[in-house]
Amino acid sequence: MAGWNLHRFIWPVALIVFGFFFLAERNSCSNRRRNRGLPQGNEPLSSNVDDDSNEFIDYSIFMGSIKKKIVSKNFRGGTISCVMGGTELDLSQADIQKPAVIDISQLFGGTKIVVPAHWDIKSEVSAMLGGFEDKRNISSHVIDSNKTLLLKGSTLFGGIEILN
Repeated sequence: MAGWNLHRFIWPVALIVFGFFFLAERNSCSNRRRNRGLPQGNEPLSSNVDDDSNEFIDYSIFMGSIKKKIVSKNFRGGTISCVMGGTELDLSQADIQKPAVIDISQLFGGTKIVVPAHWDIKSEVSAMLGGFEDKRNISSHVIDSNKTLLLKGSTLFGGIEILN
């Protein structure tokens, strides 16, 4: 096959494969929540409404944005999926009783998370042509190891920013 130039197909195929991975991960997260009896609601594409009762979040953003303020005193985590969109999540008035996990999957998107200064943030996010940045000012605050927020997932051409 001397006439075929396969190099021009690498990026389109990579984006398609990532899209399938993104959709498969999204469906498996929904199945896990259903099996655990957790909420299944979908959020609107754009909202500035405060959420005061959400212990578990589930945001899917496609070419839009969502801005939420969570004040739950028993925040447990959730999922954020962005494709060409953005998420602003304000957890500054929330509290966690045991380690919480947020699964983040992004393609050309961005996520900004505001957390209390004393929370311990651990990241298992893999970034490809994107970034993860912890911009918290923690010099004057003591980190509470009982208040752990674990961020998992992947970002492709996007970024995750942590603030306090």
